[in-house]
Amino acid sequence: MTASEIVGDLSIPSGYVEQLLRSIGMFEQVAHKPKLSDRSMDLFSSRELEFDWVHMGNSEVRIGSLVDTLRQCPFLYPPRTGHIGNWANMVHGRAGARDYNHIAFGPKRLGYPLVFDFNQTEAEACGYGDWSYLPGSLVDRAEREILPLFTWDGTGFCPRDRGRPLFTPFTLTSRDGQLLPLTRLHRDALRKLAEFHFESTLFASHDRLVRRILRVLLEDARVQGRPESMLGRILDRCVTLDGDVTRCALRVSGRGFEMNSVHYSGVEEVIDHAWLPISMAAQPERLLEQIGDLPAQMPLLANSLVQLLKSVLYSHYPTIGEVPRELSRPCNPHLHWGGIPMAGYPPRARGYFSSLTKYLRKLFRPVIRELPEVAPVFNVLLPAAVFNLCPQRSLPGDVDCLARLMSRVRDETTTLIGRPEIMRQRIEQIVEDWRPKAEKTLSDYMIDHFAPRPGVASSLPEPVEGEPVMLESFCDLTVQQASMLMGALSAAQWPRNSQRGVVLSASSLSCL
Repeated sequence: MTASEIVGDLSIPSGYVEQLLRSIGMFEQVAHKPKLSDRSMDLFSSRELEFDWVHMGNSEVRIGSLVDTLRQCPFLYPPRTGHIGNWANMVHGRAGARDYNHIAFGPKRLGYPLVFDFNQTEAEACGYGDWSYLPGSLVDRAEREILPLFTWDGTGFCPRDRGRPLFTPFTLTSRDGQLLPLTRLHRDALRKLAEFHFESTLFASHDRLVRRILRVLLEDARVQGRPESMLGRILDRCVTLDGDVTRCALRVSGRGFEMNSVHYSGVEEVIDHAWLPISMAAQPERLLEQIGDLPAQMPLLANSLVQLLKSVLYSHYPTIGEVPRELSRPCNPHLHWGGIPMAGYPPRARGYFSSLTKYLRKLFRPVIRELPEVAPVFNVLLPAAVFNLCPQRSLPGDVDCLARLMSRVRDETTTLIGRPEIMRQRIEQIVEDWRPKAEKTLSDYMIDHFAPRPGVASSLPEPVEGEPVMLESFCDLTVQQASMLMGALSAAQWPRNSQRGVVLSASSLSCL
């Protein structure tokens, strides 16, 4: 990227978007065939192609090349999304199987943390709620403090047991004898750790555009042959003032809509009510001031719509206020670090995002058609899980053992690029050959990186220095090789797996 033009205070390389996508192999190296072409770019430019995506877990680009590209662009920071709750162990590199989140922190960061703050507290009695981030608790190292929880009962905030999950933005806790919003407690704790961004704040800061998008989508859905199908991809749950969240359908009812027996007179009333949980999460103190004035029930954004908004609102350019067209034409290149649930480690685990893409295509069509200020999106899903192959610098035995494994994978499977099924089988065989000796050398902490459903607290001894290291052999792997290797390691039968776990109630362990 040599020739540049000055736009505002930014020096933007000429043809920035196409150069960026070429530098990460989109025109030549995804599953051994081009994902994009000059034709694709023309379709984006004419707005005939509204949305497309790629899973980089299938990419034949070297991890080292991908890292170099991200570091060379001063304003591109792919979000690493997680939930509001406990991040201290992840920030300090002592979270075991969630250490891959460390890519969003520190001087070598390759992204930044963007927090989904519409989750639910963990419920001991039924095992539901967010047992990954434990928003109803404070966690540091292996210690968990269970917080008192309060929600509105119609006249005031009353104590709640942990029989069912509670909508975090509508829940209070108590500290030093004072009630405060649970989201405020966590925001203050996160601020002391690093620079966190929040999805509610992102949406609220673009309220006019978000409302226009909601209007376009609701009006388009209501005239479809089966409107409920698309309405469920826009708003799919409702929350009541006591924090109870129910999955329910938004339906067309005459000139208005209905959700869970509540009638809305039209599109604007639906939008106004759906906006209230966003504003409460973005400004937590408003809950104490306005809870008595809120409607009894409010719709919540569906995951498909949340994913659309994160790309359309340029969450990958967090340091730029007004994003110039040069950074989003002919398409908006939305790079996003997905965790294990979202992006997995294909082909063994593909993550949930792939199942959303057919709905995202349908959502983008009316948005691109009706809103010229919104650019078509090319979503680049980056599998953060591959960074669990990075050992801690303070555990030299792990460093040596993983370096040998990754070097062997590189040396024995690079010639298999373009033959993914044969490559996968070979990597799995390499892991099986390597594991019997390695399990005598690897620390329990490193083995914990391959836990199937990790939480934020670990019962294992933490390393003295929480600094994952990107080995040369790791950077030499393609993203595809690393993803297959993570899959093979996660599927391996480690004899010490039974010793791993989190310091939680017994009923919660299966829910992580």
